[in-house]
Formats: sequence, structure tokens, C-alpha cells
Amino acid sequence: MFNFSHQDHFAREIDKLLKYGQSKSILHSDQLTEDEKTSALEREITAILKEEGMLREHHLFMQTILENIPSLIYVKDVTTMKYLFVNKSAIDIIEFSPDEMIGKTVFELFHPKYAEYYHSKDIELIRSNITTQTVEEMCLTKNSKLKVLLTKKILIKNSKGEPRYFLGISEDLTQLYRSQEELLKSETRFSKIFHSSPVPIFIISNRKKHLSMQILNALNFLELIATVQLVIQ
Repeated sequence: MFNFSHQDHFAREIDKLLKYGQSKSILHSDQLTEDEKTSALEREITAILKEEGMLREHHLFMQTILENIPSLIYVKDVTTMKYLFVNKSAIDIIEFSPDEMIGKTVFELFHPKYAEYYHSKDIELIRSNITTQTVEEMCLTKNSKLKVLLTKKILIKNSKGEPRYFLGISEDLTQLYRSQEELLKSETRFSKIFHSSPVPIFIISNRKKHLSMQILNALNFLELIATVQLVIQ
């Protein structure tokens, strides 16, 4: 049971705890005794604190999910362009910790060339009639590693339809690009070996047939002979 010695102090303490709710209507009720008012307010406070506890648990649950998603997730303020939230995947992807990024702009974190590009894309999204933007972009990390990111940016508006936040989700494509580059190099090396082999090579797969240059040259030669024979006849 809450114990307040004075009505004014009682009202101030309750209003401090309750920004919203029925505290004022309870306090000014002529149908309740002082003890009944105290008891009613205690029940209201308990209910609100319970609700706040559930909200805190929900917030913690959602934050745990965001922190463990492998993609880089961030929120920026549209007015200041400062980072308000960054999940810990930033450490693996761009080598900045959330603490290093929160409260700063791209110009305080990245190379001027890339920072100007990121900023221009933000302005472009604000001025457009769309709310989402997906781009492949280059990023120079804290330790000067060049990476390729696929970034989806969402413009979040307030109840008046005014731009308020940027929600960004970036996926690291660097390894995928490297794998594709290595595959292309491997295919190029194989093609050179395949066609420069002194021995004719014929490969049949489920989808394609591959003929080495020696076989192609031989076939062309046979076709030439057959054509000459037809002309002679």
C-alpha cells in the first residue's frame, strides 16, 4: 500500500508515475475515501508497471532478434542523418562497432567519396515518391577493405506523412562476387587448356557438347573435302 502524508504530495507522486491514465479522475473523485483512492491508484500503477514490464520484455526480444541477424541493420534520423541504431553485424561487415557509429553521420565514418554517395542516395529517396530503394554499393570498411553491399533502404514516415527515419538492411555480397570471379577465371583457364590441347577432345554432358579446336578444325576440313567433291561431280 502506498502511503502519502499529504494530498498535494500524493497527487504529484502519482502524476509523476502516470503520464496517462485515470490518476486525476481518481484523485478528484468525491465518491472515494482517501484509502480507496490510494488503493485504486495502487492497482492502476501495478497494472501499468506490469504492462511496461511486458513492453520491456518485448523490446528486449525484438532487440535480440535484430542483434543476431547476419545482415547489417541500421536506423538513421532523416533530419540529422545520424545513426540511431546499428546492430552488431556492423562489426563483421564494415568493421565498425555500433558504439562507434551511433550518433554520427556517414561523413564522420566513411571515406569522403563513399560518404557523399551514401548521402546523395538518402536525399534521392527523400525527394522521390517512393519509400524503398535497393542498390548495390561499394563500401570501404574501417580497415580499408573494399566490399560490395546490397542495401535495401526504407523511408519511415510519421503520422503526418513526413519523412522521419531511414531503415537500412545491408547484405555483404563480397564473397559471392569473389566466387563468381574465381569461377570465371577457372572457366577461362580451362577453355585455354581445352582448345590448345594437341589431342582432340570431345566432351558430352547432360546439357552441352564441347568440341576442342582440333576436332572443329578436323570437321571443317572434312566438310571442305565433301564440298569440293560435290563441286567436282
